[in-house]
Amino acid sequence: MKIDIKAARLGRMILEMISKKDMPSDKLLYQYYYSGGIQFLNDHLKHYGGFELTIEKLKDYFASPNTNNVFEKSIHLGLSKIHIIDEMYLDRFEETIKSIEIDTMKMVEMYLPVDLLFPEINVYLLFGIRGTAIVLNNNIAIDLCDDGLYENGRIETGRLQRLLAHEIHHIGVMLKFLEFSRRIDDEKELQKYLVIENIISEGMACFYLTPDIISQNEKQWNKNLTDIDTKIDTLKFTLDDYSIKGNEIAELQNSLFDDSLLGYTIGYVMIQRIHNKMGMDGVITLLTDFNLFDIYAKLSE
Repeated sequence: MKIDIKAARLGRMILEMISKKDMPSDKLLYQYYYSGGIQFLNDHLKHYGGFELTIEKLKDYFASPNTNNVFEKSIHLGLSKIHIIDEMYLDRFEETIKSIEIDTMKMVEMYLPVDLLFPEINVYLLFGIRGTAIVLNNNIAIDLCDDGLYENGRIETGRLQRLLAHEIHHIGVMLKFLEFSRRIDDEKELQKYLVIENIISEGMACFYLTPDIISQNEKQWNKNLTDIDTKIDTLKFTLDDYSIKGNEIAELQNSLFDDSLLGYTIGYVMIQRIHNKMGMDGVITLLTDFNLFDIYAKLSE
């Protein structure tokens, strides 16, 4: 793994200035904006939803973080963590990740086909800009202010390891999906399978690696579990609908994996049930043909 802490270092510096009612200089903001971590964040935002985080938007968020969008909520999260993560802590953090790298990869490989070869993975550390972890291609970003990392007011290494494993597992599923997708010629069919790939990927990562997502989001999770079988059937019916348009599939994808967490809940429940009936090997087999709904239907036979 290659670890880049520049964005976290600059982000913390900016938020510390804001906490003291000082406005960071344009030079500092430009350094931050063009750091590898923020540029990756921007790539991720444009890929999922088409939103571009411009330097002007970033300045506006820092100038008056009073609305409820994800960036300004993350700024307040970051402001609450300044006293916990100082410069010395950041200096040591790269060593912390390196110390758990081998065991983390072993953890991930338990839940993937044995023949999988990973590319070099880039890990960008952020501070108070996204509020969670993200992944795209072979790149991962982790916001060190993510409340899910903390236990008794400090980042807990086990939680960090599980979160990192969760994101690396997504990379592994993506690699298998790229192999599978070469068989699909129809663009709309590919879009539908991308939804299924995300359901499988989040379901496996949450069930095997970060099941604490349930307790951390208990209210929303329980809401999603209400009539969960109907929600699974509705998703299958929608994906089987030949009249659905490409933009409607994209909207479905966004709605499943937004703050509602519905896609995560559906994925978790389906993977859990397949695991309980067919074992872990049965789940891993999904990464060959991504035939999630066919396998799921067989559970009731």
